[in-house]
Amino acid sequence: MKIKKRIAAIILLGCCAGLTTPAIAQKKNKLKKGPNISLNISAKKDSIKTTYLNLGLLTNIYRLQGVGINAISSVVQSDMTGFQVSGLASITGRHASGIQLGGIANVAGANANGVMLSGLMNVAGNRANGIQISGLGNIAGNTSRGVTIGGLMNLADEAQGLQIAGLANIAGKSQSGIAIGGLMNVSAEKTDGAQISSILNISGGTARGAQIAAIGNVGINVNGMQLSAISNIAAAKIKGLQLCGAVNIAVETKNALQVSGITNVCQGKLSGIQFAPGNYAGEVSGAQIGLLNLCGGHVKGVQIGIINHSKDTTAHKIGLVNINPKTRIQLMLFGGNTSKMNAAVR
Repeated sequence: MKIKKRIAAIILLGCCAGLTTPAIAQKKNKLKKGPNISLNISAKKDSIKTTYLNLGLLTNIYRLQGVGINAISSVVQSDMTGFQVSGLASITGRHASGIQLGGIANVAGANANGVMLSGLMNVAGNRANGIQISGLGNIAGNTSRGVTIGGLMNLADEAQGLQIAGLANIAGKSQSGIAIGGLMNVSAEKTDGAQISSILNISGGTARGAQIAAIGNVGINVNGMQLSAISNIAAAKIKGLQLCGAVNIAVETKNALQVSGITNVCQGKLSGIQFAPGNYAGEVSGAQIGLLNLCGGHVKGVQIGIINHSKDTTAHKIGLVNINPKTRIQLMLFGGNTSKMNAAVR
């Protein structure tokens, strides 16, 4: 009797093991170890172990072509093509083509082609092509193309398309398209398109297009527009427009217009127009228009203001006080019956 009970127990355990383990996992060439509580429909004679339907709590399969729905997690070691859904995390070891939905995270070890939706994070080890939407952030190890929306941050080596983040969009190399950040947008090398933020936009290389920020914009070589409430900086050269409420700074301008509420500064040669209460340029080939216009070198153009200064005696100046190297300044002191003391400068 005891022997019969033992035999029955062994048979029962064998049946349970068969229900909780996919048929492909029982082959000699087994999958990597991992929890697997699911029902799978697979190709029995498929040498690459393809699963077409996967339903369960948590699963660990080799390849999915079809639908995988798991209450806890879904792990596909190779490629996923189709629809992968899990309550916590959907993970694909290589390429994910289709739709990944994860309550917390979606991960594609190589390329993500399609749609990734998660509560916290989406990660593509290489390229993300399509749409990524997450509550916290989206990460692409190489290139992000399409639409990327992150609650806080989006990170990519190269970002192409539309990026929207509550905190920041950061590109290790270049941004192409439109980047909208709640606080800032950063491109380490090149920007082609538009950067829009509430605080700061930074382009570490060439910026072509528009930089729009509430506080400031920074670019090296700017070919386009910089618009901000406080300051704009072109660390090398700008060709286009700088418009701000306080200070515009450029090392050199070419066919550019600088307009600010306080001052414009061009360290080297100004080729274009400066319009502000105070303007300074190392050399002018164009026009300075303001209350105080200063030029540290020669002026090939015109200075229009209350006080105009240059080191060029032939410069055209229109203003109340025009100063050049030949200008002599005299201080006068005098008094009289109606005034004890007066001072004047001429």
